[in-house]
Amino acid sequence: MLTDEEIKNARKISPELNERKSIVLASILKNGRISDSELMVPLKLKSANSASYYRKDLESQGIIKGYTAIIDWKKLGYPTEFLVLIEGEDMDANFNVEKEIIASLEDYEKKNGDIFILPSGNGRAIISNIMTCFGERPMTIIVGHATSEHDAIIYSQYYVSDKFTDTKITFLLIKGKGVHDFFIDKDYINFMKGSFKEDKELELPAEFKKRFPSLSSRKK
Repeated sequence: MLTDEEIKNARKISPELNERKSIVLASILKNGRISDSELMVPLKLKSANSASYYRKDLESQGIIKGYTAIIDWKKLGYPTEFLVLIEGEDMDANFNVEKEIIASLEDYEKKNGDIFILPSGNGRAIISNIMTCFGERPMTIIVGHATSEHDAIIYSQYYVSDKFTDTKITFLLIKGKGVHDFFIDKDYINFMKGSFKEDKELELPAEFKKRFPSLSSRKK
């Protein structure tokens, strides 16, 4: 259920939506399984049918295209989320990367279906997004989940680096998200704030204190 602050903020989503449609959209973003009777509350309506009207109107306009599950991939054995950035030296190189990826996806889909799962190391990698990006530095971005950090690294090496040898490959492990699925992650922010406290002192190693006593004992 949306808080009062979230309801106020929902009104800012788009000038194309009136207030009630904005509230419905924000509510569904937060919980795709929310019922029409639950939607009555933030909409301040007296019947579920009235709330259903706004949901169905968003569906008929194609704004809500469907409802998908939010999966906790860690509980399914994929604790590692990663990014792979593929950057060619020029537009032709980036075009060749895209051409190779499209051919691979088309071949995979014909043989296995359209959920892209690959063996990697001793486990697997499942790819959630492959994006073509243009701008100051055109590149292809792959987002995936793996059964371990080692399996994510193996995926990046075997399926990407070894295949696209004339490109710059950047491999990144995702360790946290300040914004997740369109909402600010308050738990993550509170967790990180604990390590940003200005009055938090780091304990200097004993060897450092021995070698640099004047530095380790200076007044702050």
